[in-house]
Amino acid sequence: MSEKDTTGICNYLRRYPASSRGANPIDRPWFRTRCLALMLELDRIESSLFEPLLGQNFQLLTEATTLELDLVEVTANERLRRENRRAPFALLFRAASGECIPQRIYRIEHTQLGAMEIFIVPVRRDESGCYYEAIFN
Repeated sequence: MSEKDTTGICNYLRRYPASSRGANPIDRPWFRTRCLALMLELDRIESSLFEPLLGQNFQLLTEATTLELDLVEVTANERLRRENRRAPFALLFRAASGECIPQRIYRIEHTQLGAMEIFIVPVRRDESGCYYEAIFN
């Protein structure tokens, strides 16, 4: 099976909850060895990965729905960079519709980056939507 085929199957298994297909795919050894390895390695990324994606759409997956998020800000703090380590940075997302969801770890997907699980916190709400922040340090 090619890497493209594996990625497609893994994305399908991630997108649709286990209740709609039967057994939970995470319980399957095949899923753990192939699909989880395809997730973005958050400890290795830097703000420069996200900067070209400003204004682009991300999907936040919950058990009940998919929430559309726009990346509206990437802020790096180069002053706090340590030797051989990345500079801490923050991502600010905006969801244009619906109520703010609570802070927790969510699966977020992007067409170029793939899937990642990150901790997001609602930080404010205004007439254009609810804003969520993810901090990487």
